[in-house]
Amino acid sequence: MTRPGEQLRRSGRASGYAALVAVVLFVVVGVTLLARGDVVPQPPRDAWVGAGDGVAVALGSRGPVWGVGDDLDPAAVRCTWTSRQGASGTLDTAMSGTRPSAATDRGTAVLLADAHGTEAHEIRCSGGGLTSFAVAAPTTAPPTAALGTGFFVFAAVAAVWAVVALRVTRRRAP
Repeated sequence: MTRPGEQLRRSGRASGYAALVAVVLFVVVGVTLLARGDVVPQPPRDAWVGAGDGVAVALGSRGPVWGVGDDLDPAAVRCTWTSRQGASGTLDTAMSGTRPSAATDRGTAVLLADAHGTEAHEIRCSGGGLTSFAVAAPTTAPPTAALGTGFFVFAAVAAVWAVVALRVTRRRAP
């Protein structure tokens, strides 16, 4: 039968090895998140409308605007919005064309603009060879860079735990 001190040493040593495994896991997940980058939400299949048509946007669902067209020039597409109160404006197209999506049943969708932060109730897009467009719901997830950095912090904490636990619980020469 082992002494309680020996059982405690074994448990502490096992926690040190578990922390080493956690370090590897946290680093792999952190690198994966940082390499992947932020994911822009895709619109559902039934959200696509023809160019020039209006899309009614519900409160809380003002997100990225995606467009499809055979000869699409994202910089030439113009997207406008109107609010319930009659206010209107043009969507910021600074990110236009920066992120192609996976292929949809209509072709390869391209990011055109972002409706986040507007009072939009209806959005219309046209021009630049656009054949159809859709508005996706905004993401509520934190940025992947923040998550990746968090996993690196957890890896550092686990590494310190592993070093301390394995050093304190090593066998001493008699």
